[in-house]
Amino acid sequence: MFLIGYAAWTLLGPRSPELTDQGSLAGAFVAAFTTIFLLELGDTTMIFEVVLVPTFGWLAVLAGGALGLGTVAAWDVWLGGRIGLRLPPETVRKVVAGILFAVGLATVLYGLAPSAFPAA
Repeated sequence: MFLIGYAAWTLLGPRSPELTDQGSLAGAFVAAFTTIFLLELGDTTMIFEVVLVPTFGWLAVLAGGALGLGTVAAWDVWLGGRIGLRLPPETVRKVVAGILFAVGLATVLYGLAPSAFPAA
């Protein structure tokens, strides 16, 4: 449900001004942190980290998890920058909202009727 709500907010919510003042940068930081935090909380990645801690210790798992998430975030930022050079922000916004909605809807439908989805 979070993905569907976030898709609606992305598509219908307030438009972001250019990121030139400190307020906009702080808003971008809070939005990115909150989104990643909520999506990762309860994700399978978190479950794997919980399983790894008793075997390898909290420090190694924390460092590995932080490095992995940081690397993925760096890739996302690089990719977003490249896409942003080629597409207008409104187009990116609509495409992202559509993808988020589709994934969220598929997740909800799978939760309600897993047998309706063929095995991969």
